[in-house]
Amino acid sequence: MDNHANGDGPAESPAKRQRVEDERLGASSPPSDGDFLKELSQTTKEAVVCLTEALTVDQVRQLDACAWAAHKKGCANSKWLRETLRRLGVQDALGQNMAEALQLEVGVPIPRITNLIKQLKDPNGRRDMDDDDDEVSEDGLFGTRPEADGTRSPSPGASQDSTASRARQAASSSMWRKENLPPPLDHELEFLVQDPTSYKQGASIHSHCQTVHGSFTFRLLVFPMGTDSTNPPNQLAAFVEAVPPKGCEEVRWAFEGVRYQIAVVNWKDYKKSQVQNDIFTFTRENTDRGWHKGFVKAAQMTTENGWLNEDGALCIRACCSSRRAMIQQSNRKAVGYVGLKNHGATCYMNCLLQTLFCLGHFRHVTYSIDFPEAEQTQAVVSSNDISDDLGDDDRPALPLLVSLQNLFYRLQTSEAPVSCRELMRSFGWDTADAFMQHDAQELNRLLCDRLEEQMKGTATDGEIKRLFEGEFENYIECIDVDYKSQRDETFYDLQLNLRNDAGKDITSLEESLRDFISEEVLEGDNAYDAGSEHGKQRARKGIRFKRFPPVLYIQLKRFMFDPERMDMNKLNGKMEFPRILDLEAFAPGSGQYMLHTVIVHSGGVSSGHYYAFVRMPDGESGKSQWVKFDDECVTYCSEQAAIEDNFGGEDLQVWDYFQLSPRDIEQRGAPMHPRIHNAYMLSYVRMDKAQELLAPPVINGQEQKYALMVQRCQREAQLQEERRRARYEQMMRVEVKLVLERDVMKMQGFWTHTDVPSFRSLKASREQSAEELHREIKEILQVPTDHMSLFVLAIRKTRQMRFRQLKLHEDLKSLLPLCSLTNSSEQQIMVLAMVSRGYDPHTLEYVAAPDDDSVPHELYKWDDAIVLLLVKYFCPQKQIIVTLGIYYARISDTLQAMTTEPENWLKSRLQPYIDRGEVAPLPDGAYWLCWEEYGKLPKDVALRTADLSLKDNGFFSGDIVIWQPVVPAPIPIGPQPPAGDGDSDKEADEVNAFAQASSDEDDTVVRFGGTMTVSQYAKLLTNRIKVSLRQFAPEAPWVPKGLLAHSNWTQPIPPGIIASVPTEEGHLELSTSKSSTAPGEVAIQEITADARSTLGRLALSAAGALNLPEGHRLWLFLHGAPSAWPHGPFARTDGGSMREGVRTIGDELRNERLSRPKQYLTLTAVSLPPAPAGHRPIAIHFFDSSVCEVGACILHVKDPSLEDDDRGDLPETGRPDVNPKEVLELARQYLLDAKGDDGEQLRRRFASRRESDQAAAAAEAPTLPPLRLLEVCTGRIRSVCRQRSRPADDEEGPIPLPCWPGRGENFFYDALRVEPDWECEGEEAAQLVEVFTADLASDNPFGHPFLIKVPQGKEVKNVVADVQDKIGISGIEMKQMGCRCLMAEGENSQSTRKLVELQDDMTWPTERSEQPAAGQLAEWSPANAALCIERPHPMDVGRMIMHQRALQNKGLTIRAG
Repeated sequence: MDNHANGDGPAESPAKRQRVEDERLGASSPPSDGDFLKELSQTTKEAVVCLTEALTVDQVRQLDACAWAAHKKGCANSKWLRETLRRLGVQDALGQNMAEALQLEVGVPIPRITNLIKQLKDPNGRRDMDDDDDEVSEDGLFGTRPEADGTRSPSPGASQDSTASRARQAASSSMWRKENLPPPLDHELEFLVQDPTSYKQGASIHSHCQTVHGSFTFRLLVFPMGTDSTNPPNQLAAFVEAVPPKGCEEVRWAFEGVRYQIAVVNWKDYKKSQVQNDIFTFTRENTDRGWHKGFVKAAQMTTENGWLNEDGALCIRACCSSRRAMIQQSNRKAVGYVGLKNHGATCYMNCLLQTLFCLGHFRHVTYSIDFPEAEQTQAVVSSNDISDDLGDDDRPALPLLVSLQNLFYRLQTSEAPVSCRELMRSFGWDTADAFMQHDAQELNRLLCDRLEEQMKGTATDGEIKRLFEGEFENYIECIDVDYKSQRDETFYDLQLNLRNDAGKDITSLEESLRDFISEEVLEGDNAYDAGSEHGKQRARKGIRFKRFPPVLYIQLKRFMFDPERMDMNKLNGKMEFPRILDLEAFAPGSGQYMLHTVIVHSGGVSSGHYYAFVRMPDGESGKSQWVKFDDECVTYCSEQAAIEDNFGGEDLQVWDYFQLSPRDIEQRGAPMHPRIHNAYMLSYVRMDKAQELLAPPVINGQEQKYALMVQRCQREAQLQEERRRARYEQMMRVEVKLVLERDVMKMQGFWTHTDVPSFRSLKASREQSAEELHREIKEILQVPTDHMSLFVLAIRKTRQMRFRQLKLHEDLKSLLPLCSLTNSSEQQIMVLAMVSRGYDPHTLEYVAAPDDDSVPHELYKWDDAIVLLLVKYFCPQKQIIVTLGIYYARISDTLQAMTTEPENWLKSRLQPYIDRGEVAPLPDGAYWLCWEEYGKLPKDVALRTADLSLKDNGFFSGDIVIWQPVVPAPIPIGPQPPAGDGDSDKEADEVNAFAQASSDEDDTVVRFGGTMTVSQYAKLLTNRIKVSLRQFAPEAPWVPKGLLAHSNWTQPIPPGIIASVPTEEGHLELSTSKSSTAPGEVAIQEITADARSTLGRLALSAAGALNLPEGHRLWLFLHGAPSAWPHGPFARTDGGSMREGVRTIGDELRNERLSRPKQYLTLTAVSLPPAPAGHRPIAIHFFDSSVCEVGACILHVKDPSLEDDDRGDLPETGRPDVNPKEVLELARQYLLDAKGDDGEQLRRRFASRRESDQAAAAAEAPTLPPLRLLEVCTGRIRSVCRQRSRPADDEEGPIPLPCWPGRGENFFYDALRVEPDWECEGEEAAQLVEVFTADLASDNPFGHPFLIKVPQGKEVKNVVADVQDKIGISGIEMKQMGCRCLMAEGENSQSTRKLVELQDDMTWPTERSEQPAAGQLAEWSPANAALCIERPHPMDVGRMIMHQRALQNKGLTIRAG
């Protein structure tokens, strides 16, 4: 095809391009001729219109110009036209049809027709689009044509109402007529309503019936003038009506998800047809569905409008697509069978078990096995069919046959769906196995094998083989000599292909059987070796059936491996299987087999569902009935639903084709959808043995064959009934947690109801009344009924959990919605038994004073005028809250009544705590403050007025009050420790820090005489944080993103390096426990902090706890090891806003996207030595030649940013600008000055070339090699500075290097690397190549990159070998870790980097900018090609949920036992 036609070439005018093409082909101006439109046939007109629509204006002009040139040469025939159309981009099929249609015009030149197409495409187009196109005329018959003198005159057909326009209109109108529509498809019907306007409103008419997929039959129900429900004006109403299947008039049938469409067709222009479609489930109760309006109105039903034809008929088309066969709704009593529960993804197992159960002889074999008494006892005790989890029962599982007996017995006698959990436990499965989808055929094979093992030595030994085992013969027979080889094999099922070796689909079961036994001729290179006597010979290889089993299982191999997609694929092609299978032709004497079972798989490879159809005999009529088993649902079904509906194949779909041209309709064809539900396994039963094999065993009391089994199962059923009753009784009982006042007095601090200990737990019925419970508790406590009242813990409207009085007329059942403590089946409520004042709360004995003649209060008569309060006491000195007990008073009494003489209830209850030293003595001159815990949280407190009544303070029964003493003068805050008690001093300082942190509270917080209040104490507890400090040495190993230099490959990530990582939601998961010791970790210390404290105070507290030397600075990090993440320090003791105390701990945690401060926080601490004035620290890490870190140090360099005002915005904690040469000299001096054994070891390890050389190098003093400095950022090398850099010439010396700019906000992470520069040695020209690792799934380099020396012309495979030798890992190990080597070209950027696959015969490229001479080493540049080792990131691999991956690959197993 010409590229210019598509706009791919230069911007030339179409006329000029056409003239050039004409000149190339030798074209001349078209001959003069008149209008020939009337000469064209209707077929040619349609072809002209189609080509006009298919081609662009430029393509039509090219076609016309080429046609004149071809006409002049005499080759303008249909073959030429078809080839030209193909070059212009017209599809081959369309081009052939057009060419043949145009060639039908005998005697009419093709150029004249192409000229007509051009005028139809662009009637106003003229050739004068270019100034130099006067040589060739393209206007043809309908425009202007050249005269002999070169002037232009109009052609006979040129006018405003041109013949071309009339031709286009005529061709278009004729193409869209109804006659050009294809006839109705197989799932479609067409109905003509004669004289529709003669009908009255409400009068209807039916069409003929149409059957879809052999199952769903429908017809049209038409109301030409509308239904009685149709609003004026009168208009057509049409409905699809489902016709009940034959013999199902009394059956509750249904067709699910039927898609239907109704179209009223316009005879003149079917594009105007009115179409509506929908989806509906047709049932016996709802047989029709359609529309009362939306179609053509009565006034429009005329011939002129096209809705009626010449005979006055209205055309209606309807189509339906029913992808499922008819279902029948029935129950256990109607069908006689029950289903099996699905425990997750066990539908495949349910189908197989139902088919085996319906084999009467198999059930008889299962029932006939007797077990010893010990196993029977075990079965009775162990069978548990009610557990929701396979792992809930720790008792041993039953033997497989016992579980199978129990399952079959329940299927035969139960009225409800049966559970398979007992059998699954016998398989050795756990809960995860229940959610694993497996193959039904695989399970059938395993189950038969295990049953055979357990039947050995019993009376039923060999029954499985006799029932399911067949035999065939594998043979190879030579054609030219008398030699053959035979081998017999047995089978339990046949696996038949749906597609043969040639890729052709197999459409019938008989054809697939013939394919199974088809012969293959071995010849040529594949000839058969007939031994030394005959050698290679031509031979026939195949299979012969010898005998078929009584029950033949056939698996249709619908799941096949697709080598093109490298994945499994399901074949949904049509495979027909007969009701009666004649196997006489395959094995003489086999006879005929009757279809008994169809197991269907619906879905695809990764997901799906199994269900089964079984032919069940009807004892009364002698006929059989098909039953569908779909887990718990068991229904009758038709034979068509069981057989034809499961052949597979494709279904016609509902199709709105009324906007397509007739040619498009023909080319596209009706849309098809594969039937994803199709037969997967079949079972056939030999007809002459069918009655014997299918007859179900009788298990009534008179049958003695299975007496032991029946007795055991009946005992099991009785035990299950007893367990069911026990569970019901348990559900009808309530656990009452009885609480006394002494139990409440044990509590300290702000506590919730879940912390309250109970005196005793009572079991009570839900129907039991409070009065009965009152009497029961009275017998337990031995307290008179009149002196006691009960209170139940309930939820208020304010969502507070508080005690309220339990009315005597209430029953326990009515309390559960608001008083239940649990959501489990066993409900719990908490009941407080309150005794009268005067009883000792600990002994419950009445202890009235000798001169006290008062009697106990009659609490039995409690009413709403009495209020019950739980009283606590807060000691400001010791900062402790104790519970004094429960106080009750009239609602009109004041709070002060609790503290007044003579009773002074508060002081009497507080004195024992003072005597035991739990609280400090009351200070002299103190007065009382009273607070209430009012909120849902216990630390929500509010001050109350003591001289007001309980009612005025808003108290109700169950409220909690806290008393505290206050003195006018300040009192010491916190305990006064003895001299020299360092811990107590630290605690006092901490308390004072808390007080200072809370000094900025708002006006609602009340402070009295310096005394800490309950409100301040509550906020202090709310903001208290336990901080775990993990101190790292400044010289800790470099671990970017948690990767040590030596753990980049084979070793796992060391524990404890990362304390927190960003999650998918963007939040932080902080460590809540001490992790294992990480490399470089020196100490762990815990402190307590307040979230309201400043970060500077936190850093100072941490420094004091870690005993930092004088002058040292402390940096605290939130994200684990200092060198693991690029984030700056969380807090520090030097500089910035932290010294000024602006930011608090809570503020910073919220900045880290934590919604609220946690109660436990892990921070990493690093102590930095003091730096000289004007200097900044940098981290240096020393690597050996094997890319392993051997040491580290902190160096101080002059900070250029202090002198450069433009660089003053650099973070103080990041790496400063450095001079690489200066850093190299400092690093060399550090290595030389390192003292002691550690320094000697550092120099030896650094100078050794391989780890294996370290022992040899230890005997002699090491000599420091040349050094090089590397700047590494996010897994890639950014800059390199070498001590032995190649000079520009002999006189100028080394090339000066610019200053490396500062980076980041954490110099520990943005560290620099020093390593030996051994690559400078050598006599051959070479270059330095970077090697880095990357996870291409995230397109993210990671780890520690390194440099290798690559001589010019070195092969890639040798470069990879050098890399493996350098890091000490073999090629096999790299392959096991999933590594792949690539070449990275371009800068160190994801957008510019290009990765290229490596080939063994490739040589490593030499950079064009660097052509080193012999003996020289080219300087490294970021633009040089690098070697990328692709592998999964170790952190990502560690986070994988390996359990789920193991589940996906876990095979199906059934243990023997």
